[in-house]
Amino acid sequence: MENLEYRLNDNFQGYPALFQYQNLDTAELACRMSCEYYIKNAEVYRVVSSAVEPHANCVLYVEKEGSNHPYPDEKMYRGITIEIREFISKDNSPLLDVLELNYHTEALKYLQSDFIYTREIGKKGTFNEMELVCTEIDEDRGNYVFYGKRTGVQVNR
Repeated sequence: MENLEYRLNDNFQGYPALFQYQNLDTAELACRMSCEYYIKNAEVYRVVSSAVEPHANCVLYVEKEGSNHPYPDEKMYRGITIEIREFISKDNSPLLDVLELNYHTEALKYLQSDFIYTREIGKKGTFNEMELVCTEIDEDRGNYVFYGKRTGVQVNR
């Protein structure tokens, strides 16, 4: 089991701990460390660096980006889910698909990919190639998010 700490990237304040997680399985730790953004208590944080300290304590150093402004189609999740959103702008990222997974090891392949293929909700057969813009973990809603841009490549299956 692994420990993870989110710390404010502020040398003058001595890098204070913001949030701590204990006894994470290694796959969940890897998923969290794969995300560039972290949302907690309606605040958005950007991960700027990471470290593994003595005794294997993992640390993510973050900078506060501002308050979270939810999209109208956001919802709460249980279990391991990844929303696939098309990144158009910071304020406009429509939901394309929701992946409901059984294990964090499954989530890793999506969160660490530069390209994924996804169907749009309600459409069958055509998969759109999405190029990674960024990933986040939204603690408030209990899910991961893959933001991507359409490449124009489509695959029919």
